[in-house]
Amino acid sequence: MKKTVFLSSLIGFASLFFFSHAPAVSLYDDFSTEEIDQTRWKQGLLVREIDALSSKLYMKAETPSGVLMKEFPYSVQNELGLRDPNSVTSLQAEVTVLETRLEGSARAYAFLGGRFYNVSAGTHDTYLGDVYAEVSIRETGKGLEARWYIGKYRTAKAKLWDMASRALPVTIEYGKPYTLSIEFDADARRFTFKAGSATATYGLLGIPKNPKGAVKAWKALGVTARAYREKEKAFISATFDDVQVNGAPYEDFSSPRIDETKWVTYEYAREIKEGKFRCMARGSTGTTDTVNSYLSVKSPKSVEALQASVTLVGWEASGGASAFARLGGNFYNDGTEGKGFKGEIGATVTIGGSDLNPKGEWSVLRFNDKEGNIELADVIASGEFSTPVAVGDTYTLFLQWDGSRFTFILNDEEVEYVPDPKSIRHPSRQPWRGLGCGIWFNIEGQEASVEAAFDDVMVGLR
Repeated sequence: MKKTVFLSSLIGFASLFFFSHAPAVSLYDDFSTEEIDQTRWKQGLLVREIDALSSKLYMKAETPSGVLMKEFPYSVQNELGLRDPNSVTSLQAEVTVLETRLEGSARAYAFLGGRFYNVSAGTHDTYLGDVYAEVSIRETGKGLEARWYIGKYRTAKAKLWDMASRALPVTIEYGKPYTLSIEFDADARRFTFKAGSATATYGLLGIPKNPKGAVKAWKALGVTARAYREKEKAFISATFDDVQVNGAPYEDFSSPRIDETKWVTYEYAREIKEGKFRCMARGSTGTTDTVNSYLSVKSPKSVEALQASVTLVGWEASGGASAFARLGGNFYNDGTEGKGFKGEIGATVTIGGSDLNPKGEWSVLRFNDKEGNIELADVIASGEFSTPVAVGDTYTLFLQWDGSRFTFILNDEEVEYVPDPKSIRHPSRQPWRGLGCGIWFNIEGQEASVEAAFDDVMVGLR
């Protein structure tokens, strides 16, 4: 029998019972395919990490299921952002496109680029007037080509209007490295783009010498997968090496981890590897926001229970930041007036945490803003499991909402929580069921990371 701790917000006590309300579950995904199955999950794959064998930055990006693509073109951009973008006037790297897969008019590319200057009048804190430029290797279905692009933000929103774009006259092949570079000469009011042996310049008319810097300053290298219609798909994988900034060596990716003194985005993974779902997330000094790497069930409303075998492959937490692997969901709304996530009731069962050693925990949360910021959520109920948790060991996690109670299980240890029935007012406005890794509460930009492997996902249906 499973030991069950019954917690009730109605009667206000905790007791031990010996029964289980866990429903029958059936196999949902054993990750036996090489790719994320988008008939079951909403997300596509995304990887950003240093490859230990080649000492190169390895990046992958894929467009998601069509249910997530609400506006077109829809882009998934996987980027490594430079730490001090305002100081960067030129950027160079060795870029190798390994593979692309396209359906329909979709396209994919590896790029160096950023926002270099601003031409708007007055003082503001928006994108208005910022000018963006990039050099890239791209695939549109007609073979790889090198291309440069310049665009301007004509409004306060992050939407570009094209200024100029041309192909560079160089032959590009898969699996071969090419040196890409982009330089902005503010005094000469000119961009210079290079790809392999090809060079192009573009003079900028109608702007003063040494224009003011970009308001939303940003420089990065990365990969982008873009779809123009709901049923289109795009995928790309590429490597980057020997980065130069302002003509000087900057990064050769010889360290095992992305250098937090040089970059503001870090290791991330959402992929199928060795027959398991692999997730990884890292937060550090350049990132104080929540970082999530997860898969969302495609039809969450029908899922009452979620179960998976979970292994912490790596884990580190410090300074109050929480690093964890979890099963979670949003299950109902308590009727709080508002839109979006406001009043949503979510629940999670996790391994990891914010202490010196990982542990198993459960929680029930209420979101207080329409965006669903976890830092602003209230913890309605929470607790720790007594089962020891260690990196490298595999655990069975289980989460259920049966319409009146939550059930949380770690291996053979079970906890139930019964909310006040008066709080169960409406169906969820943002229904979600999913699994993955996350870094939460990293407000001070502390070092935190987690990598986990999920297998044998089971669901219980209503």
